[in-house]
Amino acid sequence: MLVQGKQRLDLAIQLKDVYCQQTTCFFLNLISSRSHQDEVAYPLVVLAFSAPSVVYGQSCAIEGCFWSYVSGKACQCNTECHLYGNCCSDYYTLCGSCANRAGDVDDTICHCSASMPVETRCQDYLVLASCSDECTPWYDADLACQCTSDCDIYGNCCEDFQDFCVAKAISTAELSQIADSLWSLDTTRLIYGTDYTYDVQTNELNPTTNTQDQSFSPFFTSMQSSIFDLATIKSFLSLMDNFNPALNVQEVVTYSERDEAVQFWDAIMATQVMIQSYTELNNFNFRYESYDEFRGEVEDMWYGIVNHGDVNNFPGDTNGFENHFLYEEADDFVTLQGGYSWIQLYQGELSGALNYHSYKSQSQPGTDQNVIEVQFSRTSDGKVQPSASVLMGSSPEFDIAMAFICFKNLENGGACNFDLNGVPMNMVMTKQGFDNSLIADFHFV
Repeated sequence: MLVQGKQRLDLAIQLKDVYCQQTTCFFLNLISSRSHQDEVAYPLVVLAFSAPSVVYGQSCAIEGCFWSYVSGKACQCNTECHLYGNCCSDYYTLCGSCANRAGDVDDTICHCSASMPVETRCQDYLVLASCSDECTPWYDADLACQCTSDCDIYGNCCEDFQDFCVAKAISTAELSQIADSLWSLDTTRLIYGTDYTYDVQTNELNPTTNTQDQSFSPFFTSMQSSIFDLATIKSFLSLMDNFNPALNVQEVVTYSERDEAVQFWDAIMATQVMIQSYTELNNFNFRYESYDEFRGEVEDMWYGIVNHGDVNNFPGDTNGFENHFLYEEADDFVTLQGGYSWIQLYQGELSGALNYHSYKSQSQPGTDQNVIEVQFSRTSDGKVQPSASVLMGSSPEFDIAMAFICFKNLENGGACNFDLNGVPMNMVMTKQGFDNSLIADFHFV
């Protein structure tokens, strides 16, 4: 049935209701509805009428995706089927879409890679380009747009880059919600009156000027011994003699001390407190490729060696862990600094290494959210820590988690304010190291 030009098209349209295969009718309906019936469309009619197809496949899932027209198919899965309106119903899902195919250059109906010619890319190549799956640290030429930290410099960021890859500031209210969540998950923290008790005794309002011992009894009056069998506290105890408190003396780490540190971080990172911290930070776009990457950054922040003395001449004499949980000599060589942990104070009193003097203030006496500002001295030489703020009964994992979250939220350090079960808390931290990636000081005030 071969006719010429416009006559061929008119005849085909007139006969569409009489001579109709599925593909033929689809072509003719498409052609008759066009406002501009140009010569490009005519070969379709010749093909449809001169060689009727044998229907043997209705789906691209069955027949696969091919690069050219295949005679005998009720519908097509080739690169031009969308031009002729004869694509199978699942063509765009299986063959013509970049959904879940970023960077794909396989021999499929179209490509999803910037490295391939524009004419071979899927129609939704740019539409589906997104950072929702991953924020990558490196440039990928296969991607339609980038999700790297410097994509804004090159002007090739995906449209949703800000939504998924740029860390969001955590507000005080949001920090409070996070703190409450971690506190409720913490199975290591102590309960006042059940696990331990203490007697603050003498209140000294000017601890920096009056460093005399004004208390006649130890600070702690009772402590459940089973507390020190808990995984994170038990592994914490093994670290207490791994640091040199002397100023301007470089830390030397032995193999056995490294093993003890690994055991400690294994115990810390296995807690629900740290797992929830990981989730919370990801919710605010502080993205990590894996939990191991998160652990590495936590360890580096707390355990990375920094300087409290002469930064230029005495490298590596302390780290954030030693300063917060233990104590060390201050810059004046006369007093002590650090010691913001109840574990350190208890063990010091128990061994006779520390002597409790007095307290300046306490935030919520008799509760589990009580921050007490205490004064103590080292019995070996009488050097005094005038004022150390301690969150009583808190676990190592809670202190580590909240400090790390505040650390990520504060670009240059400073104060981190939040409520803990309705009680106002204030953390202060100092950053140090390359790119401010380490913590030099952290404590409650």
